[in-house]
Amino acid sequence: MPITAAFDLHAHVTEHTLAPLDFLAGYLTNPHGDQAATSHRAFKAAQDIFEGRLDPRCAAVFFPMLTLGNDRTDEDPLRTLHAYAKSHVDKGSVYDVSIFNAQQFLDVEKLGQVVLVYGNGDDEVAERLADELAERLWASRDRLVGTYPSLDPCLDRIEAEDLTLVLGDQGDRVAGGGPGDSTFILNRLMERNFGKPAILPIYAPEEVEKCKAAGEGAEIELTFGGRYSTASPPVTARGRVVAVGSDTPVIYDGPSDGGTKTYLESWAVFQFGEIRILLTSQPYSYIDPAYFRSVGVDPKAMKLIVVRSGYHYSLNFASVGECITIDTPGITSYDIGRLPWNTARPFYPIDKIDFAPRRYLRSPQARTHERW
Repeated sequence: MPITAAFDLHAHVTEHTLAPLDFLAGYLTNPHGDQAATSHRAFKAAQDIFEGRLDPRCAAVFFPMLTLGNDRTDEDPLRTLHAYAKSHVDKGSVYDVSIFNAQQFLDVEKLGQVVLVYGNGDDEVAERLADELAERLWASRDRLVGTYPSLDPCLDRIEAEDLTLVLGDQGDRVAGGGPGDSTFILNRLMERNFGKPAILPIYAPEEVEKCKAAGEGAEIELTFGGRYSTASPPVTARGRVVAVGSDTPVIYDGPSDGGTKTYLESWAVFQFGEIRILLTSQPYSYIDPAYFRSVGVDPKAMKLIVVRSGYHYSLNFASVGECITIDTPGITSYDIGRLPWNTARPFYPIDKIDFAPRRYLRSPQARTHERW
């Protein structure tokens, strides 16, 4: 019986992952817009194997390297690499190609990049293409280390140009493991006496309950944020409880995950000046404008929107404003040199190592596992 699977392209894939699978498909887009299409590839492969149209030959190349920030597939260098891989699939020389850019905060053995190519039958095209793509990815290693703009120039633009910016808080990305209560951006807004309409989310369950106890319309003083993300201290402010709620439905606009249904568990909107704080009992990444609309805040009426995401939000917020991921401190920043690595090293770029790939082959029919 064929066994196929579909993974996020940030998956940690090893020989152990591939051994039981006849086929594995990874997302081809980052920010992710092809989740359903990837599942379709995995299902079609199972159908093609079952009906005799595909005899999969799996060729994988692994090497210890991380991409750090410049790993969007709609920008180079990954855009060109994926286009080249797709050209081989389109002309039928191979059946499928996936490129896995491993999640950057895993202290595990064999961490790194994976190029996965499936051929059909016993020819060796898959091995040759896997090697070529891996070498191209390695050659782009320094270009895959990205840099981000700082906060103040973005705030300057909002004040000078009267535009809307949606800022991804790189140091406190909930989807990347951040706690969602960083006050770094908020403290800077207060220092600058920022006077444009703004919405910022903060994970603060105790303060949500205080707002609910006070009731909508109440004037209260709160101290919140900075309990888990210690890069910036908690904020104390006196303001008004604009709205409170529980189990509030959220339906994504998309295009990424459009139609997804979720909810905000318990929340309060707390406002002082032009700054609105969405306090929540759970941390969220806010990759869709629907989160803010669900609590009565119109994103298009804001000049500054902060989300707890690095780039996935940009697809869904593109119609709201200009999306910029900014350099902020926190546990999900790409300053990986400060992390206490115990298992994963050596890997590039922390360690200036040579290209030393591991190779894996899962042959058709016999399903033998070998290195080529």
